[in-house]
Amino acid sequence: MVKVKTSRNPNRSGRNIYSYPLSCPLFLCVMLSFHIFFNLCFFFLGYNLKSLS
Repeated sequence: MVKVKTSRNPNRSGRNIYSYPLSCPLFLCVMLSFHIFFNLCFFFLGYNLKSLS
């Protein structure tokens, strides 16, 4: 049973690779936007804390 699953997975990954070129860059863009968003949030929070004190 385990051998059958491992033999099936390569086919699935091969299929996914063809559909990934569109989804992978989009995923990277989303991660980058979230990263920048959180960095801006922390920057403004630190700026506000400094101005308050």
